[in-house]
Parts: sequence; C-alpha cells; structure tokens
Amino acid sequence: MLDAWMWARKPKTEPDVKESVRWVEGYHMVADLAAILPDTRLVYIADREGDLRALMDAAAERGHPADWLVRSKHNTLERLECALVIYLIIAWRILHLVTWGRDCPNLPCEVVFDPAEWQAAWIVAYHTKPPETPPPWVKWCD
Repeated sequence: MLDAWMWARKPKTEPDVKESVRWVEGYHMVADLAAILPDTRLVYIADREGDLRALMDAAAERGHPADWLVRSKHNTLERLECALVIYLIIAWRILHLVTWGRDCPNLPCEVVFDPAEWQAAWIVAYHTKPPETPPPWVKWCD
C-alpha cells in the first residue's frame, strides 16, 4: 500500500479540487515507484471516478509502468472504506513482520502465529509435513 486517499465531495457551493487531478497524481506516484522497483508488479486502484481519459493518457505517456484497475459498477463506498481499512491493517502487519524478521531472525514463528497458522503456511510453502518444533523467522526467508 503506497497511498490511500479517502474524501467526500464538498457541497456544490464550495470550491473543491477537481477529482481527475487526484487520480492522475496517484497514478504518477505509483509509476514513480515502479521505476525504482522494476521487478515488482504494481497496481493502481481507482474508484469509478478514475475512469477518465487523463488517467489513461498519463499511463500511456509513461509507457504503462504500473497496471491500473478502475471500479466501475457499484456505489460499494461503505464497503470500500471497510476493505481499505482491512488492507491497511494487513499492510501494516506485513511490514511489522518483515521488520521483526530482519531484526530478530531467530525468533520462533509462534511469537506471532498460532500453531495452525504456521503449520498451514508451511504446508502451502513447502508441500511437506510441518516440523514438530516451530521454525525460526529465518527459515521462512529461504
């Protein structure tokens, strides 16, 4: 998660920033990051308001360095905000786990995962029965 903007339109009687500017600015942020991370697939996600020519032109001008996805059908605002909150929490937890893994690679994985969680992850990752004792963080980086 690079950036998240949530806003509501101001009343028509009040001046406001044109939304199309925000969508294009957001895409440029992701495209800039894509130039730094060429081996990473980045996806820019926009609300249905992001379905505009300026965004398509910005992507084309930069050679489409990042994919983009535009929501197009439902007015899914309350649900979209809930999803974004969950995604932000997941992103924070992943960052937290990565930081612990770098700072304390020999900690057993049970520090943050229940046995059922790490054992299921082991089976998916290695296609073998999990070990009897929880592996340290460093094992997951192999």
